[in-house]
Amino acid sequence: MSDLGFIPWLLLYIVLPLAVIVLGVVALISLTERRRAGRPDRRSATLSGRTLGIGLFGFALVFGIALWWNQTHAWYDRVEGLGQVTVAGREIPVSGYTGLDGNSPLKLRACFTLDPADVADVPLAGDATPLGTPDWFDCYDQAALTDDLAAGRATAYLAGSNEPQDFERIIAVYPDGRAYLWRQLNEKYRD
Repeated sequence: MSDLGFIPWLLLYIVLPLAVIVLGVVALISLTERRRAGRPDRRSATLSGRTLGIGLFGFALVFGIALWWNQTHAWYDRVEGLGQVTVAGREIPVSGYTGLDGNSPLKLRACFTLDPADVADVPLAGDATPLGTPDWFDCYDQAALTDDLAAGRATAYLAGSNEPQDFERIIAVYPDGRAYLWRQLNEKYRD
């Protein structure tokens, strides 16, 4: 987990309930003040539409921001500076490693360079499908990588199978040494 991994939990379990409680208290105070002011009109016993609308909008806004942060930042850890990656059971030296990892095997993504000759004897990956990344992870372009694999400009190798159970680790390598790493579900779960 990153250093800021506590922020979504703070928002979802502390700030959001407090906001709902504060809105409820403000509404009750508003109703009580109307009664004390001697305005016993029919609106005094009900919550006004404006207050309810603002409260719902505020709740939705805070919840939406918390949900967005949770999906795009909270469960990703940036990993940088690794000097080697494991490919088919052996360590291969790499440079410029920038990656993501997280609480799920499917969150693994990485960009780095290597010597293409180091993976020449590694088995090819039959059905390599690059997975997407959060927008802020710039070095990994899923669409370009998918197109380059389909056009033969990059080659996908099976770096590891069942690591962890039911996942494959794939490395796509370009002739100039650029390489991209991700995990995907193995054939057991493919359509």
